[in-house]
Amino acid sequence: MNQPAKALPYIQKALITNSQQPRLLARAAVIYKANNQVDKSSALKVAALANQPLLDKDLETACKNL
Repeated sequence: MNQPAKALPYIQKALITNSQQPRLLARAAVIYKANNQVDKSSALKVAALANQPLLDKDLETACKNL
């Protein structure tokens, strides 16, 4: 991420609010929400690289929790 400091509050909140969701989903949400230069498709690719299916609606739900 280009701006790690900007992501810190999101990371902390994601670990708390998304504790029932896969860590990958929380990470994708953090990347999508905290870094303006990463779009939704890039965040979804994070999941694809780990062979974890992540639906568009899952990412949006996780972002609502941040």
